[in-house]
Amino acid sequence: MIVDIFFRELICDRITPESGIGSMRDEVYIEVYGSTPSGNISARLPRSRYREDYYTFYNNQVSKSSNQKSWVNQDGALMGEPWIWSGNLNNHQKADLFVVIGEQDNKELASATNALKSAIEQANRDVGNNPLAKAAVAGAQQFVGRLDADPRDDIIGAFHIHLKNENGKIRVVWLPLKKLDFRNVQGQTTLRNTNDHYATALAQSGNIVQSFTFNGAPGGRYRGIVQVKIRNQGQPRKAHKYLITEFDACSPRNQLSIYNLDFRTIRLKLVGRVGRGGVKAFDVSHSNWYWKCGNSGLEITRGANSAIRHVRVHRHNSTGQIRWYCFNDENW
Repeated sequence: MIVDIFFRELICDRITPESGIGSMRDEVYIEVYGSTPSGNISARLPRSRYREDYYTFYNNQVSKSSNQKSWVNQDGALMGEPWIWSGNLNNHQKADLFVVIGEQDNKELASATNALKSAIEQANRDVGNNPLAKAAVAGAQQFVGRLDADPRDDIIGAFHIHLKNENGKIRVVWLPLKKLDFRNVQGQTTLRNTNDHYATALAQSGNIVQSFTFNGAPGGRYRGIVQVKIRNQGQPRKAHKYLITEFDACSPRNQLSIYNLDFRTIRLKLVGRVGRGGVKAFDVSHSNWYWKCGNSGLEITRGANSAIRHVRVHRHNSTGQIRWYCFNDENW
């Protein structure tokens, strides 16, 4: 069975209070540490050519997986929703994923690692003798010492996911780190089950979702929905890493038609059409793709990086600018 785990939604109710440059926004990153049948995971999201990239968030911002324009990095590139993991989970196999949401460059906080260790100890006391919950705590304990977060950064929230395939059924345990102490400031991550109508609707449609409230120290507040999607067909999704942005132009009055070369037939295959203000994601081969602006001749964009395998195109709503955000594949 294939398991896909990603953020369905992240809402900023209140950014982290701080002063100076960037104080009107949060620079949010997500660290993922995991143990899976295919290997260990240690990643910072968004995956990027920048070592310390981030998602930009403002007060009252709502970022959803259905709106690709709402996940933007420091380049203004459309990053798409954060993916935690995608992989095979066969019978009797398990996976543990430890997720920390941080806001960088807050220099008033003590060590994030100590706060997380304390929170996991509290979680261990809270879960009682539930064997799956105990397994989740044990999974979280193995990762906290590997944290790569800058000790000056703020932690918005943290949680752990434990998954196990029991005779063809995926069991999921969500473990929020409820108590995060930084000196005299306390943060808290809690589960929300009753008052999130969007999460409830998703669950009623057969999705495995969990809704969280993240009360970060020293004052940022976020809400999020994480989805676990189970499927029996296809292949696990590769992780996508942002590489570069390419630029072209097409009059906003015209449709942009995008093509890929089908190497089996040596013919161009229509990927899709994008109007002004539109967004389209597609795969490419050999870092090249083809396009037409209205009825004009065929153009080719040759990516500057030979590793490009995925492109997310965005057309400006009023100018003729085309932005091609380029990504490659990498292992989780």
